[in-house]
Amino acid sequence: MDPASPARRLGRYEITGVLGRGAMGDVYEALDPTIQRRVAIKTLDKRLSDATFVARFLSEARAVGRLAHPNIVQVYDAAEQDDLAYMVMELVEGSSLQDHLQQHPELPLDDVVSITTELLEALGYAHARGVVHRDVKPSNVMLTETGTVKLTDFGVAYVDDAVNRTSAGTVIGTPTFMSPEQVRGEAVSAASDQFAVGLLLYRMLTGRNAFAGDSLPTVALAILHAQPPAPSTLVEGLSPGSTMSCCARCRKTRRGATRARTRSPTRCVAPRRRRARAGSRDWRRRGGARPRAASSRRRRRPSRHRIPSAPPNSMPR
Repeated sequence: MDPASPARRLGRYEITGVLGRGAMGDVYEALDPTIQRRVAIKTLDKRLSDATFVARFLSEARAVGRLAHPNIVQVYDAAEQDDLAYMVMELVEGSSLQDHLQQHPELPLDDVVSITTELLEALGYAHARGVVHRDVKPSNVMLTETGTVKLTDFGVAYVDDAVNRTSAGTVIGTPTFMSPEQVRGEAVSAASDQFAVGLLLYRMLTGRNAFAGDSLPTVALAILHAQPPAPSTLVEGLSPGSTMSCCARCRKTRRGATRARTRSPTRCVAPRRRRARAGSRDWRRRGGARPRAASSRRRRRPSRHRIPSAPPNSMPR
């Protein structure tokens, strides 16, 4: 495809530019003329991949299209045309976390907490719907111009349903951010993404990867058997307590956000005590008698079996 040609289309989408190129496909900027919306289109060259991989790419793209979360890049459409399979996604104005880390290798704790919390929110939402990303890495985390985290590239995601076509023993993911079960080619789960988030957190705190090596086998062996040095030993001024505090703040912020989403609007506007006071004033509007306040003292009920005693010298004659 020649992206410079304005007549080139994928489906109804007009190609307007190139966002990136890869070994098995490219990413284009395009326009949906129906609603005048700019989108990103990720393509997969079917000539460079087998039919099983193409089928999994399309089925998982459709499954991820069900995800609607503010921290997940939304997938709008997926289809095939000629020798290409393509996925239409939300176009994010911003840069990747990888580019940001190249300019700022070690991030402030507040930024680390914010990025990690929003990333965990996105993954928690996907996991609850049976989708495991399994390729969480800095280049797949976008930062918008307003600082919002957007998790992207679910192209190799595992979908926990009947359409999943990933065979056992297949190693999928980026080696530096793989979990041990991915290295061994075993089944993935939500814990695989959580392990990758831990490696990403390590990278943001220290400016280096937890597991590194000159080759894929070296990195794989390190993930399976090595113990990375504590972040506090690599960064001056970063104490073990600071690292634990960072993790605790991520958990606390995530729990608070979850409670805020699940709390009903009524509870947010009028807590229980306020609603009780408002209900006790309704008698004025209804024109009825003022309700008697319930006493907090507990009345003592007389026993039915108690026999009153007669006063002394009161026996009848």
